[in-house]
Amino acid sequence: MKALKILKSLFAVRFYTAAQDYVSSNATVIANSGATAALINQVGSTRFNNVVAQMYLPYSDTTSGEINIPIIHCRNTPVGDAVYANLPIGSIAIQAEITSTAITDLQLWIKGGSGASDWRKILASSESTSATAYTAAKSLVNIRGTNSGTGDFRAVYGKIVLSGAGGSGEALRGYASTTAAASACRGAHLTAEVGTAGSVSGCAYGATIQLTTVTGLTLSDGIVAALELVSDLTSAVTGMTKASFIRFSELQSNKMPFLFEITTASGGCIGATTGGTPAGTLKIDHNGTTKYIQMYSAAS
Repeated sequence: MKALKILKSLFAVRFYTAAQDYVSSNATVIANSGATAALINQVGSTRFNNVVAQMYLPYSDTTSGEINIPIIHCRNTPVGDAVYANLPIGSIAIQAEITSTAITDLQLWIKGGSGASDWRKILASSESTSATAYTAAKSLVNIRGTNSGTGDFRAVYGKIVLSGAGGSGEALRGYASTTAAASACRGAHLTAEVGTAGSVSGCAYGATIQLTTVTGLTLSDGIVAALELVSDLTSAVTGMTKASFIRFSELQSNKMPFLFEITTASGGCIGATTGGTPAGTLKIDHNGTTKYIQMYSAAS
């Protein structure tokens, strides 16, 4: 890719109202007549204030030459905007709502096809339904890496520090929602694989969830758990015959020998060996059959 060329319009970007995202005496200034269209010259001859830069990108087949794509800065969404209909595929739109003190909304778009409507949202600071929907298996963010050395290696590391009284937050938050008859919907999917010719001398966990404190500090008197499972189903939900807090599945013929392994818990959550008075049961589904685990009000 050739060096990014900053257009002289970069120094002329100005917005007066939302309707004036683009200011030009000729709205066809960004029309693309071919892979090598001289957009930089067009912008030079007819000022188009919100085109801030231009990149030259090669086609994937390496035989069709280069494509000139502009980077535009706009306040309104580019989706459906006829002014941007002729921009070449791969063009980038930075949509930002800016006040005198802050950016209140930020969207990053890339043009995915011809016409005015095929813009793909690749970054958003707030939820919006105006993006063109993907119709095939895609990853909005794809991070892959290989560690050939020793020591810990992480594809993503997130950490937050809550330094204000009364604050709350998450280092990682996932949210999946379906508005159609989807085949599956998961808020998160974590997998640990021992690959071909691979081995693990220590532990292999699909996920590790840890609750910790700094030495010398104590937990509050509130609710504390290493793992919380929350059901938030409304009264309108139907088809609850197989709903549960936890589901165990085995996909291969090699079966897990234990359901749980409890280590170093003696004297904590592990109590006496003899149950006292029966006091309720836990209802489970075992291979399609409802069964119950006895609970006791005391133990000795």
